[in-house]
Amino acid sequence: MKRRVTTPSDAAGGREARALAAVGHHPAVVGLLAVVVEARTLYFVFEHCDCNVHQYVKSVGGGVDPGLAAAWGASLLSALAAVHAAGLVHRDVKPENMLVVKPGDGSPAMPSLKLADFGLARRPRRARGAPPAGDARDDAPLTQYVSTRWYRAPEILLRDPGYGPPADVWAAGAVVAELLTGRPLFPGSDEADQVRRVTSLLGAPPAGLVARAPAGAAASIVAAPAGHCARAALAAALGPLPAGADGAVDALWGLLALDPVARPSAGAALAHPFFAKAAPPQAAAGAPWSKTGPAPVKPGREDLIPAGRSVVVAAVAGPARRAPAAPDVEAPAPRARAPLKPAVMAAQATAASAVPPARAHRCPRADADLAAAAAVLESAVAAAAAAGVDVRDALAARRGSDAV
Repeated sequence: MKRRVTTPSDAAGGREARALAAVGHHPAVVGLLAVVVEARTLYFVFEHCDCNVHQYVKSVGGGVDPGLAAAWGASLLSALAAVHAAGLVHRDVKPENMLVVKPGDGSPAMPSLKLADFGLARRPRRARGAPPAGDARDDAPLTQYVSTRWYRAPEILLRDPGYGPPADVWAAGAVVAELLTGRPLFPGSDEADQVRRVTSLLGAPPAGLVARAPAGAAASIVAAPAGHCARAALAAALGPLPAGADGAVDALWGLLALDPVARPSAGAALAHPFFAKAAPPQAAAGAPWSKTGPAPVKPGREDLIPAGRSVVVAAVAGPARRAPAAPDVEAPAPRARAPLKPAVMAAQATAASAVPPARAHRCPRADADLAAAAAVLESAVAAAAAAGVDVRDALAARRGSDAV
């Protein structure tokens, strides 16, 4: 992914990088390997994934195996539990933002799932218990125009400014239903049609939620007919499910509760038998976010980015690695390097002074160029010394002539 660098926040990776850093390393969250700036364009380097869930479901021509749907649902809920524990709401859960990693040829393992695209992730307002945000803009009320319409929770459709993590749980329920059937559960053609489809199937939302909704949004609510059983209607909408989907309707009934307060949290939903039979991935231990290699570009100093050069801003580290055990025998002492000749040291110092230190330590390509130039100079100085030429006097004379 790439975008233009226009602000200091962009140079540091922006909100998406901060959200991924807050979530940390999780096996069901796509790994951000590096943030790179090249020619004032910001690039996010993620781990390789084969396709997204929408493409995968389309390729199989219908719903996936119930065991795979349960496993992917458990992975999604596990990832959302980590997102919510970090004080964030993803706000864009949909099949296109869930990536698939296929096993190797001949492997009996199931394809694994990775939640991606944290560009809309925000913190709910602190009044609702979220931890303090690093950016004051993250404390603003959450906007209503989020995610794809088919996966929007009722509270978002009814313009409730106080929505939070339960909106992600609703979207997860809609995704799991689509995995089982191969078709979207609520494919509304516009926002009003979306409200009609949801309420005609599951009934009217809670009175408090309707009371807070604008008149235009509430006008689309469809009153359920007498004797309407929302749970039976949900089962009928899903249609006949294949063997192995026992408990799927009950699990979806909880995830798709119209009242956000009645929905289970992502972590609690994992305890349902339908998802519990598929062991969700556990977050790996280790530092979730660390700087590797060159130092990051500090906000406000993006003017130091060399035009046309690659600068690694930051990278996400994987699980911590155990230090190697101490050897039983004493390691041999390293050989001492022969001291460099004064002429060689002077030539290397002159070459190094030509590169601004603020840029050199952040650009691996410049460091490689400098090392190559130093090697050439070293051989040239050695040849000159053998011929009796004092390189320092020659360099001083050259600088003097350039000044004139």
